[in-house]
Amino acid sequence: MTISDVDRVAGRTSPFPSGSKNVVLSPLPSVSLTDEHVSEAIQQSPDNGATLDFTHKSLTDVGEDGVQYLACAGGNQSLPEDSSISRITLGYNRLTTLPTAFGILSRLRYLNLKNNNFSSIPDIVCAIRFIQPLNRDLLTGQL
Repeated sequence: MTISDVDRVAGRTSPFPSGSKNVVLSPLPSVSLTDEHVSEAIQQSPDNGATLDFTHKSLTDVGEDGVQYLACAGGNQSLPEDSSISRITLGYNRLTTLPTAFGILSRLRYLNLKNNNFSSIPDIVCAIRFIQPLNRDLLTGQL
């Protein structure tokens, strides 16, 4: 009895069709940062929304709309630049870039981008005036 026969008898099945050794899998779907992500992060924030955690969300894009959600979160809706967010963690996603709109997050001091798909440090990260020094991992391809 082969291993696949044992698995079949035990009720374990492969997620791949039989004989699918050369099957090309479709790419993972795109996932953009939404207002639902932001609302959930605010609810789970240990400091009333100053720190927002978006790690392991499979995000492929933050987008201009996502930045607007962040800018309005925990702040004055009519003055998005008055957002109280000072720390954002976006690690362990599939991001390849960040929108320049990140510059409106005037109180942002810490931005975690570890383990994403950046080929270089996004220009906007260097332009954010008061952000803390970047983690060395950003320079070694471990974004």
